[in-house]
Amino acid sequence: MLSSSLVILSAYVPAQPVAPSTSIDANTVVVTWTEPSDNGSEITHYQIVFKDSTGDYLTELIQCDGSTPAIYTGLECTVLLDTLTASPFNLALGDSIDVRVTAYNTYGAGLISAAGSGANIVLVPTAPTSFQDVTAVTSASVIGLEW
Repeated sequence: MLSSSLVILSAYVPAQPVAPSTSIDANTVVVTWTEPSDNGSEITHYQIVFKDSTGDYLTELIQCDGSTPAIYTGLECTVLLDTLTASPFNLALGDSIDVRVTAYNTYGAGLISAAGSGANIVLVPTAPTSFQDVTAVTSASVIGLEW
């Protein structure tokens, strides 16, 4: 007598992502990561967290909402530098921008990635407007301007 074959499919939480990368593009921080193994169940979303000035990792930002299809399929998000230098992050000039990523599927959360960085806080000044001559300062060898 022949027995019928049996196929067993198994799945588990996603694998741990490798550390993400950060880079600066004009006045934004670009975060990218590589999709880890889904371990048999499609990845449904990511959680992306940023380190603040005290060393704590804060919950994801709306700009890096890993449940947004464009973000979790594109494996990239962008955040304004101003967001990371303001409360609650309070990063200062020269601080490293450290990010961690967790992948989720229907079985739950995989292990959180190691901290990824690569970019540091830089100041991108806004262009001055409405120049005015400061006549009290302006002379034959000095130009006084205010804006």
